[in-house]
Amino acid sequence: MMVAIAVTVGLAAWFFHQYHDAVTTAPWQQWNLRDFAGPALLIVASHLLRAARLHAELRALSFAACWRLLAYHTFWVNILPMRSGEMALPLLLARHHQVPLVRATATLLWLRVQDLMVLILLAAILWPELPLFVRLGIVALLVVALLLLPFWLALVERLRWPWLERFIAALRIAITHSHSVWHWTIANWCVKIAAVGWLLAALLPLDGFAALGGALAGELAAIQPVQGIAGFGPYEAAVAALCQTFYAIPLASGVVAGFAAHLLLLAVSTLMAFLAWIGNQ
Repeated sequence: MMVAIAVTVGLAAWFFHQYHDAVTTAPWQQWNLRDFAGPALLIVASHLLRAARLHAELRALSFAACWRLLAYHTFWVNILPMRSGEMALPLLLARHHQVPLVRATATLLWLRVQDLMVLILLAAILWPELPLFVRLGIVALLVVALLLLPFWLALVERLRWPWLERFIAALRIAITHSHSVWHWTIANWCVKIAAVGWLLAALLPLDGFAALGGALAGELAAIQPVQGIAGFGPYEAAVAALCQTFYAIPLASGVVAGFAAHLLLLAVSTLMAFLAWIGNQ
């Protein structure tokens, strides 16, 4: 928690010290609420796609149950520092749906591996100024990693640690459901990146492809563990850095737009969690 607070306060203090004048005259006075409506609807659709993904993975649970679980899980991941909210999903599955904790944790791990691989694939497509051979090389490495996955699991099983054997067995169960889960994972990330890209294109002088790259930069920064309170800091910095480096967008403008996108993501997540809570009353 102290690290998260330090990251948040440190980044905020540095930014406002360096760019106070730019922030106080930032173009948010010209923003229109209609710019946020379409992206917000796409973010809601992303939440539903994630629920469909969990439903495909844990078929014994209803779609509504999966949606409630993901609403709570996403809220806690977004709010708690250092991504500590990730454990909400296994704990909720174990407590309310009698899914063994080992199975629930293995499911979460496999879903996050899929998320990472899809984000890397999108980076190979959307990252600006990457040579074609680098893009193709990234795709090839992802394919090789997937093909070698059974080999690595078998190698780990040879350690003969009882707790690890149980976890690998649960992970194999999660992987067997992955064919349909991959479709939902790809759809979710395409919709979420499109939502944030749509908003960035409305707030900054960026074309659609450039805005998608900015959205992707923010999501890549959000998956690393050193996060501020509610994830503030790395997300905005990544959006601004990409926009400044490749598209000459002033850093302050990029940070403000990234902050607006981040707030929209948090607002939709909070609304979903509130609706899930209301539904349980």
